Amino acid sequence: MSLKRGADSSPARSSKRRQILFPSVSNPVTPAKTPSSIYQFPSSPSTPYPLYPSDSPSNPFGRTRTLSASLPPKSSFGRHLPLRFQFFRHGMKRDKEGVYRVVQVPLSYNFKHVKTLIAFLFGGQPEKSPDEEDEKTGHLFEIRKNVVMYSNLYKLGTIKRSETSIRLSSARDPYRFKQEWDYGSDWRDDNDDDDEFDEREEDQLSQDSEDGKEEVRWEAEEDYTLGHVWKPALGGEVPDAKTAIVYFHSSVSDTECPIQVQITLHKGTIPSRTGAGNSPYVFDARGHVYLSPLDHDELDPEEDYDEDLEMDIDPSAWNEPTNAFAKFLIESAGIPLPDFNQSKGLSANSTPSLVHDFSSPSRITDPFPSSPYLSSSSPVRAAYSKSSPLAFSASFPQYTPAPPPAQRKRVAYIQKRIERSKRKNLAKSDNCSDGEEDSKPNSATMVEKPSGPRVLMDDI
Repeated sequence: MSLKRGADSSPARSSKRRQILFPSVSNPVTPAKTPSSIYQFPSSPSTPYPLYPSDSPSNPFGRTRTLSASLPPKSSFGRHLPLRFQFFRHGMKRDKEGVYRVVQVPLSYNFKHVKTLIAFLFGGQPEKSPDEEDEKTGHLFEIRKNVVMYSNLYKLGTIKRSETSIRLSSARDPYRFKQEWDYGSDWRDDNDDDDEFDEREEDQLSQDSEDGKEEVRWEAEEDYTLGHVWKPALGGEVPDAKTAIVYFHSSVSDTECPIQVQITLHKGTIPSRTGAGNSPYVFDARGHVYLSPLDHDELDPEEDYDEDLEMDIDPSAWNEPTNAFAKFLIESAGIPLPDFNQSKGLSANSTPSLVHDFSSPSRITDPFPSSPYLSSSSPVRAAYSKSSPLAFSASFPQYTPAPPPAQRKRVAYIQKRIERSKRKNLAKSDNCSDGEEDSKPNSATMVEKPSGPRVLMDDI
């Protein structure tokens, strides 16, 4: 008895080579299960897709990026560095110890994490929107080298002298950095009235390079980590104690003198820890202050918001629960949730660019041009023509949003610079033309011919 099947009863064997199809084309062997769901936007907040695509990077050429609301992977506590965060406010009286926090921080933290950690330690509020920060009020990190500290008998954890080697800021533009923003080891005390578009405004970095000074390098907050600052610690060696970080935070009460947080290596002893983790751990804390005070309408009348510069604070206020900083990081990310019902009730006719002339078939463009893969009877095409919001959508915003204030200010600055450059070039061309006219011969010039009397000739 033959075990072979008949040729008519055996299905056609498919090729082992993988078939490459376009996303909009159904498998010719297996039809699409839900063709009507293709090219269809969610009409309600419930959607099977994530709200934020994981493969959408931020602008690689920009300085302002969305804070990643996640901590780096866990690492051994041997790769966590004990740091002292010393808090300074202009005009605030302090004793020998001052206001500080001693924290063990993972070396894998970038400066976005460090900025959020400072707000977490010193009563800061969730991060400002990038539109609320500009070149004058925005935060700034400076990495200092050749650090000389004050005596521990005089001022603990305080930098006496240092040199700035690296700057980091997602709010300040390195190409517009000005001299008065270089606070050095002290606070700014000049009262010069600087016009934003003054002729004296120049690129500080290029000026340093012209004067032969060492150029200060700029790094991105998202890419630069504490491991880059204290590289020997990554290999288990003793980190350089002459390296420090200074953070400048704009103060609401005194915009001319920002709050300063100096981050240095803690030279005291701390309890040993075994295991791994990715959260900061506070060992010691002193002084109750507010980095970003709440607004009056946000104050709770039953709470006491007075600062106490000499209060000894229990470290468990930050260490418990263990994910306290991770939650604060998510709140500080400030990612707005999408509102799918934002434009509910609006018609497409409210936006001039979305007005459709239904009497003219040429106005309605076919998202699927002539393609050999799709026919006029394709279920995908039929589903699109019936329910696609791309053709007749009423969920678009009514008005095009204006650019953020920081971007408008930057565009205005560039426009002013272009106009100023035009005026300078015109002035130079006028001076050149005047010089050429002076070098030309007079309108009446005496020319002596080889023979005969002297003849007066005009404009020869």
